[in-house]
Parts: sequence; structure tokens; C-alpha cells
Amino acid sequence: MNGGGSEPVLTVRLSTKGQVVIPKEIREKLAQEVSDSLCRCFCGRNRRS
Repeated sequence: MNGGGSEPVLTVRLSTKGQVVIPKEIREKLAQEVSDSLCRCFCGRNRRS
């Protein structure tokens, strides 16, 4: 049960938070994509479990 898929997401999240130069629109888009990825990962893991 390794969280390999979660590590990259966390890294991206930290990078996005650290870069305040990113426009709001791009930031929102990234946040939505990250949320979608997290939801998919969680849904897939829950279904497999």
C-alpha cells in the first residue's frame, strides 16, 4: 500500500502554493485538476479495496 500516486500530487500542491506569481485563473485551473486527480485516485482505490 504505497502512496506513490499521492507524493507527486503533494509536490505539485506545494509548488503551486509556493509560486504566488501564478495568475488566479491558472491557479484555479490547477487546483481543479489536482482535485479531479485526487478524486479519481481516491475513487479508484476505494473501488479496488
